[in-house]
Amino acid sequence: MSRVAAFLAALVLSAISQTAAAQTQLELNQQATRKLALANNDLHELQDKIAARLTPPSAASFAMVQRAWATYRDAQCTFEGMDTVGGSIHGMVVTDCKTRLTLQRVKDLDAQTKCPEGNLACIHR
Repeated sequence: MSRVAAFLAALVLSAISQTAAAQTQLELNQQATRKLALANNDLHELQDKIAARLTPPSAASFAMVQRAWATYRDAQCTFEGMDTVGGSIHGMVVTDCKTRLTLQRVKDLDAQTKCPEGNLACIHR
């Protein structure tokens, strides 16, 4: 079995095992969309919290970084979903990727807000 096929099989089995109620690919896709919406909500709340702490020039730079990150996330997930284009699982594969990367971004940004004073690589007032 190729690595891509094995990954896709594991992804499908994981999604199915996590939601016994979901029976169709449409329902799995809808569940994936809801998870992404929750992850995006977490990201937007954290972005707002961070932006409120920044000076106007830093807030503008942060907004630019976040737009660039979103562009990267979308391009990465398009790439990861290339082997499923045209299949009913495609939407779920891309959406799951976006959720995974969004949750990682939330984790990374949250960690940046909790750095010790003096660490200049972190987000401070």
